[in-house]
This record gives sequence, structure tokens and C-alpha cells, in this order.
Amino acid sequence: MDVALALQGEGVAMVVPTFFQDELTSGRLIRPFEHVVRDGRSYSLIYPKARSKSKKVRIFRDWVIGEANAIHRSSRA
Repeated sequence: MDVALALQGEGVAMVVPTFFQDELTSGRLIRPFEHVVRDGRSYSLIYPKARSKSKKVRIFRDWVIGEANAIHRSSRA
């Protein structure tokens, strides 16, 4: 459901990029950053290229990165 909304330009989705390689290769979805959480699971935040400059998307992306970094730091402590 998240990916369907992202493809329609209605949101973002956190996914395993391998499952959406066609959409990523074609540019229908983009990875706004290369950051990958290395905790045994891997997700990517993807959304339509047209939304790449969206302030809401940037705020959400920055929040996700902050949360991922906090989890990574706490797991190393």
C-alpha cells in the first residue's frame, strides 16, 4: 500500500530496494539518499522524483535519518 501511494505521488515508503528495482531503475521512484541502516535489515525511503524537492519529504527524510542514527548509536553502546 505504501508503495502504491508513493507511485501516485501521495506519500513516501520505506522498502527493501531489491523488491522495487524496476521502479528505481526507471525513475518512477527514487532513493533520496544512499544511507542504509545496517542492522540485519535494510530499508530505503522512496518516492516519486517529482517530490524530491518537497519540504515535507525533506523533513521526514531528515527525521528518519536521525532516528536510524540514534538506533545505530544505541546499539553500539
